[in-house]
Amino acid sequence: YEGADGLLSGGLDGTLIIDMSTIRPETTERVAAGVRGAGGRFVECPVGGSVTPARNGQLLGLAGGEAADVEAARPLLDQLCRRLDHVGPVGAGAAMKLAVNLPLVVYWEAVGEALAIADSAGVPWLWLASRGSLLWKARVWPKPFADGPQYTARVDSCWLARPCGAS
Repeated sequence: YEGADGLLSGGLDGTLIIDMSTIRPETTERVAAGVRGAGGRFVECPVGGSVTPARNGQLLGLAGGEAADVEAARPLLDQLCRRLDHVGPVGAGAAMKLAVNLPLVVYWEAVGEALAIADSAGVPWLWLASRGSLLWKARVWPKPFADGPQYTARVDSCWLARPCGAS
């Protein structure tokens, strides 16, 4: 957005900007203020879903912004989202996306701890997966194979609000 060649470097003259980033609410609010200062309109719409729902227009959209701006963005966002909720002013969408992601972060932190416990006991993670644990049911681990590689358990929750450590 910023910088000599950034979106805000020229007049936006009523242009509607839709930002679908998963970022902190205060970052979204700062960007929205910059867009408005350049004469534009701003809607945030972080989404929930993975690659397949994105390809199929089945995401969950959490829109924040002025009601008229969200309605103006709706025709485009409806093509991407099976459900689009206007959750409040700018910043509310980012806050709700973080709230939606929090249980996932807690789950993956717990998975990391479970793998660390197994690792410290000398039990390979494939043992957990092959016994029908939640690790396997999450369908994120490769199917067990006879002499599969061992992985180091590490869960990083920085993806919750990128960039990690940003102020």
